[in-house]
Amino acid sequence: MADLSAKSFAVMSANPQTDPFLQQFEDIIQTIQRDINVLGEPTSDRSAKRRALEHIQSETLLKKPALNPQVLFKVFSSITRSTLRAVSDPVEKCRELSITIISGFVKNVDDVIPFLPYIIPTFTSRLAQPEIVEPAEELRLLMTQALLDIVKKSRHGFAPFVEDTIKILARTLMDTYPEVKKESCRLVIELCKFNVKPVAFHGDALAKAVLPVLHHRHSSVRIIAIEAIGAAILVDAKGLDDCLDTLRSMSMDKAPLVRETLYTIAHKWMLELIDRYTYGYKILPLLLCGMTDDMPKLRAMSVKFMDEIGALYETEWESRIKDEMDYTDGWSHLPIHWLTLAFQFPDRPRVGSRHLARDNMQKVVAKIVEGMGNWTVEVRIKSAQMLGAYLTLTEDQITGYVGVILPILYKILSGDDPLVMEEAARVASILGNYVNADATLSLLLPQLAMGGGSTTSFRLGCSRTLHGLIHGASTTISAHASRIVDALADKDLVLNENMLILYEISRCVCELLLKVTTIDQDVSFKVLMILAQLESVVGDENMPGYTNMQKKSYFKQCLTHYSLLSTANQTNESLVRLSSLCQVSNVESLYGLFFENAIDTLTATHTSWTKHSAELRVLETVVLRVGVAIEPHLSKILPLVCYCASKERDYEVRKSVLLLMIKLVQVLKASPSSGRALSNDSETLLRGIIIPNSIWHTGRNSALLRMHAMSLLLIILEPRLNSVQADEQECVGFLNVSLLNTTLERDLLPILISNIEDDEIATRITSLKVLSTLLDSDIDWNGSTLKKLYLELLKRLDDAQDKIRVQCANIWPVYFNSVCRWLAKMASSYPIDTTNKLTSIPGADGGVVEIALDTVHWQTMIKGLTIHLDDTNPDIQDAILNALKAGAQKCIPKEMLSEHLHSVRAKHRTTRYIDDILLLAETTHIEMGLAGYCLQSYSSICNILYIYLAVIARESSSINTMEQRNPNPRDMC
Repeated sequence: MADLSAKSFAVMSANPQTDPFLQQFEDIIQTIQRDINVLGEPTSDRSAKRRALEHIQSETLLKKPALNPQVLFKVFSSITRSTLRAVSDPVEKCRELSITIISGFVKNVDDVIPFLPYIIPTFTSRLAQPEIVEPAEELRLLMTQALLDIVKKSRHGFAPFVEDTIKILARTLMDTYPEVKKESCRLVIELCKFNVKPVAFHGDALAKAVLPVLHHRHSSVRIIAIEAIGAAILVDAKGLDDCLDTLRSMSMDKAPLVRETLYTIAHKWMLELIDRYTYGYKILPLLLCGMTDDMPKLRAMSVKFMDEIGALYETEWESRIKDEMDYTDGWSHLPIHWLTLAFQFPDRPRVGSRHLARDNMQKVVAKIVEGMGNWTVEVRIKSAQMLGAYLTLTEDQITGYVGVILPILYKILSGDDPLVMEEAARVASILGNYVNADATLSLLLPQLAMGGGSTTSFRLGCSRTLHGLIHGASTTISAHASRIVDALADKDLVLNENMLILYEISRCVCELLLKVTTIDQDVSFKVLMILAQLESVVGDENMPGYTNMQKKSYFKQCLTHYSLLSTANQTNESLVRLSSLCQVSNVESLYGLFFENAIDTLTATHTSWTKHSAELRVLETVVLRVGVAIEPHLSKILPLVCYCASKERDYEVRKSVLLLMIKLVQVLKASPSSGRALSNDSETLLRGIIIPNSIWHTGRNSALLRMHAMSLLLIILEPRLNSVQADEQECVGFLNVSLLNTTLERDLLPILISNIEDDEIATRITSLKVLSTLLDSDIDWNGSTLKKLYLELLKRLDDAQDKIRVQCANIWPVYFNSVCRWLAKMASSYPIDTTNKLTSIPGADGGVVEIALDTVHWQTMIKGLTIHLDDTNPDIQDAILNALKAGAQKCIPKEMLSEHLHSVRAKHRTTRYIDDILLLAETTHIEMGLAGYCLQSYSSICNILYIYLAVIARESSSINTMEQRNPNPRDMC
């Protein structure tokens, strides 16, 4: 230091112009000499040192006007040692003043290099120790800032002190004070800027030292840390491997400025690193992160960066790519919908960018695929996005790596976070656009068939991947339609019981039909059978995947309809599209076109059908979808149904075909011109299907079969709407009257009588409706069948269910009509004197012909019905009233009815119903008498007047009041 001072004095003395500065220097030294002595004296107290430092600061750095840098240089030369000694003072204020003075002189002198051998060791002793020596974080910050100023000032002359500074940085970068971290990062940047060669020996260690700062909670600290790592890597790229994983995680940082800094640094590396193409596979993923950033601004910026890097590649490797330098193609090689998947590229990436991506495919793809299997959802999402962007750069050159990409897509799409699955589906679409379908399908379809050991989730992933490939492909995939359809038509797949798989199959078929322009008959039939199998599925909570479809939404594009309904929607869309391809007008015509083939395919195994056979569901779908056009094909359907409805088959099979027939008859009834073929097969319907399943057997299943059989019989017997009966046999509904007449007494009536006593309420009601329909039809009821029936109807009036009693009571008017028709027929066929009260006569064949009901039967009916006039249920009372009125008007003997009603009238809680019937009966009797003969006795007239007075009394007030006023209306008359 003495030599330095002597040299400075010599320079000043040799130049007369420096004399004023020399005098000024001497005056300052004279002023602060005592302070210098105080700082150099170990016994000086803290107050004296503080005042000395303050006085030095005021006489040098704070002096107005400011001192000349040469004067300050000389002054600093004189006070350096004393001031640096105060940096280690126990008193914080003294340390602060000393550091402030040193920092001030560093900023104001022209050359700080002569002072570095004194300053750097002092700062190293305070900052680079394993334990914290300087407790005050503000003072650590001041020293770090002073070091930064020194590096900026000394520039290349700082080289001898780089190693000590890196030791300091190793500690200050781990400082708890964020500002110290930030200044340390700035110091790293400045060191790398001016001292490249010395820092290159320590670049790896320097990058590792900065790395922990990237995890700081303050975004400003993370930003400057990324810049520091960027500078360190430019000096020595060996540290890049240790930083890559952390830097990639920074691409998901919540602060946009942090991500922007990361992408900018990656861009800078690719432009300025000497061996940038060697490290390209490590840096490219960072740019891919930028190209898929959430912010449009950052995506556009990263795409621009990639374009600039590609331009540099074209310049440096012009000989390699000169044949491909053609930018006129753009996106013309892509389908129109592809712009939504282009990842913000305004145009096709330039040749240099594409070549750079292709040069690093092996390692980049491996790293991205590894990220797609990461345990963190965010990493998987970002990796999938990166892969999509990378595929856009590599285009068809990625074909060789399809075998690496597809397995991870299977895994993700088999069941992952919805956002991850959405990005994976997009990747599959991009892959389908660029890669030839033959390459992808050759790998995917065998996996779909094998099913990964028949695991549902694996097949689910394969089917979703297949949908993505089809979605991204062009119309050229039509050439592979047959292969795809064959794979989807596999029984293990399309007959799967998992709703999620069936939904994905429907999406694949729908997407395929949108792509193909022409389709041959064989493929069309296979597609139709797939759609029929999908359409036949009826989901419930017990079906695998059904609950998941209600709760989850795997893709944003189908969020609102990912359910059982969505499968039906997809299937319907596919059927409409297939109808168009097959040049038929509607879906019914499409099913009709392939109906024969479909039935032959389904019935090939009908002898082994069980409740688990999907063919049962498909049969129902095909039959019902054809609609009324099925009538010419009933000759194929009815024998099949008859076989499946036989008692040897499983309960579930019999139930299924009965329900199918119910629906089929409903379809046929909707058309006025249909039903002739069904009527022609009446015997098969009645004897082969209905009667065998209506016979009583023990067990709950048999009871349900009887219920369905009665429902089928009822709907078959019900009148057809606007039916055309010309040139047809006389029918009741779809059944021939002649067949019903043949089977009524021996087969049909015993079954109906048995079923109206069935344990199932629905069976009893339906059976009563069938009886009502038969009684109201044109079939021949004879005395024997009518006698058997009325007793059973009377028993049903005592049923435990009121609705069955009401239904039974409503049958009686129809029953009386049928009796009346029978009596009229007998009267016309056997004109015999009725005064003899004969009920049967000898027949022509030697047997007995019943021509009327005897008194016992009428009395039984009258008594059985009358007792229910006093029922507690008004509905039953009204129904019985209507029944007895109908009987009184039609066929019940009036005297017998009146006599019985008079005998029980006093026993009933209310006489209103009896009085109404008596009034009707007597009125009818008078009308008949006036037409044929006169009144026989005075008593009859009194009875009639009695009834009239009773009715008037009921309507005016009450019967009791009337009787009090006129105790005996007969006497009154």
